[in-house]
Amino acid sequence: MFQMDFSRVRALVILLACTTTFFGLTTIASNMWAARQLMKANSVLQYVIGERDACYNIMFGLKDEYDAQTEQIEEEETYQYELLDIKYKVLNLRPYIQARYLDQIIESIHTHSTANNLDSDLVIALIYHESRFDPWAVSPVGAIGLTQVMPFWERDLQFVESREDLFSIDTNIKAGINIYKQYLELYKGNTELALLAYNRGPSRINYDLRRGRNPSNGYEVAILKHYKKLESVTTIQ
Repeated sequence: MFQMDFSRVRALVILLACTTTFFGLTTIASNMWAARQLMKANSVLQYVIGERDACYNIMFGLKDEYDAQTEQIEEEETYQYELLDIKYKVLNLRPYIQARYLDQIIESIHTHSTANNLDSDLVIALIYHESRFDPWAVSPVGAIGLTQVMPFWERDLQFVESREDLFSIDTNIKAGINIYKQYLELYKGNTELALLAYNRGPSRINYDLRRGRNPSNGYEVAILKHYKKLESVTTIQ
């Protein structure tokens, strides 16, 4: 009969237990090492992602700055071109204008025609007809300056404080454009009637219209003739 050697069995059990413990500890150690490596990898990945995002932010920031500068340059080029175009057309009508007045006249025409959404060519034509671009012009009836504004408009135009203000190039052009714009709105965009009202006053225009008469005195025809001439002027390329 088989006799069991308990000492050998005990040794075998102990051996198996130790082996199991060893492999168990090895597995745990391996898992811990893998976890640490994964944490390191995650840290590296997070760092790389952070650096990538930082680079993207810099790139997008530079792009936005470039776009803003490009837009600013384009706006400045457009502005300078428009000034040059006005200057070319002014000198086409009146070749000899004192240099100390010319640039201010051009800038004021551009500024106030743009602000009031008016064609600068029409403003040029009106100023040419009214004063031949003479800032000091005074008519026999007392109209003053480039756009020949009557002094009584001082009461209605808040930016005009005195008669002397109308000799200012910028103030006078602003005043003339504002007056014309009021008449243009009064006559619902009718350029001819607005020009006639600028010259004759709206009460006379309305009087003629109520009686079925033609209110024209030839003023609007002369202005529009200059305007048409400017339309045909070749713009500087």
